[in-house]
Amino acid sequence: MSQNTFSWLHLTDLHFGLTGQDCRWPNLRQPFLEDLFELHQRCGPWDAVFFTGDLVQKGVAEEFTALQTHVLDELWQTLEKLGSGDDQGTEVIVIARRKRATSANSTQAAQTIQAGEVAASQ
Repeated sequence: MSQNTFSWLHLTDLHFGLTGQDCRWPNLRQPFLEDLFELHQRCGPWDAVFFTGDLVQKGVAEEFTALQTHVLDELWQTLEKLGSGDDQGTEVIVIARRKRATSANSTQAAQTIQAGEVAASQ
């Protein structure tokens, strides 16, 4: 990537933990990762990956832990395989909105997500 360019991936409003969603992610995982590969072919590698909006539904620590286990771990591995992972210098920036979480839950949740800076706004 040229030093004069900046390329990013923006994912928003995952709402992981939404009632009735348990059956959706297993069915959407592979198409999502395939789309990510195709998008990376067109405009990657990315210098930053932004996560914004409501990452989880209720904002409780258990949802963030499940998000890490069921979505983010595989996403990080996929980004690394594509050449846009942490070991390639890609910055992961999480901007999470504390919708219904207490600040104690938000702090625990931020510590659960291992991959980047967390900026919380109301």
